[in-house]
Amino acid sequence: MGAQLFHWLESYNEQQECFTLASNYLRAENASLTLIMDIADRVVNDGVYMDQELANQINSEFRYILRSFSLSVLHIDFNITRDCARLGEPDGPQYEWSLTNSFVFAMTVTTTIGLYR
Repeated sequence: MGAQLFHWLESYNEQQECFTLASNYLRAENASLTLIMDIADRVVNDGVYMDQELANQINSEFRYILRSFSLSVLHIDFNITRDCARLGEPDGPQYEWSLTNSFVFAMTVTTTIGLYR
């Protein structure tokens, strides 16, 4: 009974964490895309002649934005292939806390508390 309750609680928490991480990832992605589009807009709309110095500057700005994005993604620690809406479904990603893991955890807690009682 305790294992089932623990599994249910942790499944909910894991799904909420997945949605939060996905939201943080999308926020970082959108911010990076906005910056990249701003650079592209500036070049296209200004009709600027692309000399080597300007090309190097734009290249440098793109690299900076992509480096910042990659550091954000590493900090967020979100797997973009994980579909949070299908978490726990037969064809979707599985929860890290299975019913078996929950049962083992509940038994460990029970025997540890019982041992030192």
